[in-house]
Amino acid sequence: MLNNRGEGIQIKATSNKYIKGNKISPNEGYYIAVKYERKEPYEIVIREILAGRLSSYDWSRPEGTQSAFLKKEAAKKLMKIYP
Repeated sequence: MLNNRGEGIQIKATSNKYIKGNKISPNEGYYIAVKYERKEPYEIVIREILAGRLSSYDWSRPEGTQSAFLKKEAAKKLMKIYP
């Protein structure tokens, strides 16, 4: 669902320390980031949930990849929801 400015909520999930976006997307708006860990055989443990508004300046876009990575200082802008 989008608001009247065309904004929605993006959800990102990662099993490592990097919150990733798409390099060609502006990556702006409200985000929910879920950090999880996979355990054997089929268990998933949620380590952390973060939420907040991000702008295109919060992401680094290295050459040679299709991913954008959330900058460390930008991750500090996100509010910790869990634990």
